[in-house]
Amino acid sequence: MPAMPTELEGELSAAGLRVALVPGPGLSIRGRIGALIAAESGALVRGEDGASFPHDIEAPARALLVAAGPAELAALEAALSAAGLP
Repeated sequence: MPAMPTELEGELSAAGLRVALVPGPGLSIRGRIGALIAAESGALVRGEDGASFPHDIEAPARALLVAAGPAELAALEAALSAAGLP
């Protein structure tokens, strides 16, 4: 696995990245509920492909990106890419 960046340029207000590394349905129910709450509070919530994270609890989802704004989302996408994930 490539080295993860240790410093990000600029200042980030809030962001989070969750990735399910074990084969299976992906993120837990608890993670999915958190994504719904974050989206309702105005956060940008995306899946690993950059599309909106699926609201259906049964939908497969390997990664969850939650960001306060576009700059934070870009930093999470860079981290996902640096980890060798789509």
